Amino acid sequence: MDSVYENTDGMQASLYTNGDLIDSVNWENLEDIQYMISNITDISIEELAKRMKIISERSNVIGQTIVATLDDYNLARLLDISKFGVENGYPLRYQRDMYRGLDMEYGKMLLKQY
Repeated sequence: MDSVYENTDGMQASLYTNGDLIDSVNWENLEDIQYMISNITDISIEELAKRMKIISERSNVIGQTIVATLDDYNLARLLDISKFGVENGYPLRYQRDMYRGLDMEYGKMLLKQY
């Protein structure tokens, strides 16, 4: 981030995290970050809520987005993730499971579920 700040004129960047170390972050190092994307792939909705609350209280972030990889686990809780995002005003972004590649059955399941 320091290199981007020093060597560009107005370039924007974002920090993509699942917030694992959110309690030990030195927020002074991240004071210029305004938007943060949190991935819910491997955590509960309750844990995501806790981490996003910490981010909003301790940082200068003005926009947080939730990202969910559409694996079997998240497909099963897609409505709960969507409801959490909508109720709390967080933009939502969904992405396919890259490890499934071109698996035709996975593609059919996504179309049916999504």
